[in-house]
Amino acid sequence: MVDMGVALNRLGRKDEAVKMYQDVLREEPANQDAFRDLTMVLYSQKKYEETLNRAISGTQLFPQEPEFWSIKGDALYAMGRFAGGPAVWRWCPTTDRRRRWCRTSRP
Repeated sequence: MVDMGVALNRLGRKDEAVKMYQDVLREEPANQDAFRDLTMVLYSQKKYEETLNRAISGTQLFPQEPEFWSIKGDALYAMGRFAGGPAVWRWCPTTDRRRRWCRTSRP
C-alpha cells in the first residue's frame, strides 16, 4: 500500500496519498516508509504544523533516518520559527552506514 501512496502522490493526488499512508500507519505504526512519505506529502501541501509534529515523532522513532531531521528544519523554517536558532547542518547517519550532511534545527 505504500507503493500506491507513492503512485498517488506522483499523480498529484496528494489527499488520496495522505489517506493511503494513514491507512498503512493504522495497521503498521512503525512503517518507516509510510511515516516518511506521509511527512513529505504534508510538507508539499504546506501543512507545516502537522509536518513538524510528524517530523519530531519521526526523529524519535527513527533517529538514524536523516530525512526526518531535514524536514523538521524545513518545516520550522517555513513557519518562520527561528527562536531556537537558525537551521544548522550536521552529519546525519543513514541506513546504509554512510553519513551525509542534513539540515536540522535545534529548538
